[in-house]
Amino acid sequence: RLNLMLALIAKHLGAKKTIVRVSRIEYGDLMEKVGVDIVLSTRLLSASEVLAFARRGGVVSVSLLEGAKAEAVEVIVQDGAPVAGKRLMDVRLPKECLVCAYVRDGEAYIPNGQSILMAGDRIILFIQTEYSKKVMKYFKGRE
Repeated sequence: RLNLMLALIAKHLGAKKTIVRVSRIEYGDLMEKVGVDIVLSTRLLSASEVLAFARRGGVVSVSLLEGAKAEAVEVIVQDGAPVAGKRLMDVRLPKECLVCAYVRDGEAYIPNGQSILMAGDRIILFIQTEYSKKVMKYFKGRE
């Protein structure tokens, strides 16, 4: 509550952007409605760090979205991964996963079904959280 009050006072005094840290994400919508620009949940931030560590295997970062029902994941395609060297349309990724972009040799691309991902590519995925474990197997190498 104090964070909210300070953010509103800062806005009133001319701050261009305000950020509030909350322990309960349920307050997020309310805070945005009254003028807070960015609401950070300590629980979700910590959870995304733990998830990135726990999933390893090429996972660079995990951001939890929409109350942790979805994730934005940055992953590096590993040697021997099921997606490596195949057209996306032939890999048959679960429908709960969307390959949004990939970076190869410093160039960013928006993929389509004909795109072929290669080992070393950095991929941005949107995944429904409950399917994360299933989806990540497509990007990991043989263990």
